[in-house]
Amino acid sequence: MALSWPTTIPATADSWQEQDVDNILRTQTDAGPGKVRRKYTGVVSNISMNSVLTLEQVIALREFYRIDCQQGALRFSFPDPVTGVTTVYRWDGPPVFNNVGSLAFQCAMKWKQVPGDV
Repeated sequence: MALSWPTTIPATADSWQEQDVDNILRTQTDAGPGKVRRKYTGVVSNISMNSVLTLEQVIALREFYRIDCQQGALRFSFPDPVTGVTTVYRWDGPPVFNNVGSLAFQCAMKWKQVPGDV
């Protein structure tokens, strides 16, 4: 079961980049064009997301990542910005925070969209 995204942190993205993981296994054969098949049936995507957060939201996100998600070990749910469907993700590294104003922070996050129950 995936953790729910905290209500204290906006479930929106200022930028969102999504790319499916290459799911094709190619095998050379002695003759002919070779074989091609899927490695697995579930779709896995790499996600890069950026959001501008307040100081309070940064503190909440740090706590969610470090404590609730056990530094990225546990999965969480977040609404897909394209479809609006709640989707399961896992961390692909810790969030990165950059100060962009007196009380504003740019937050960069990398996730993997994984098959699973919400």
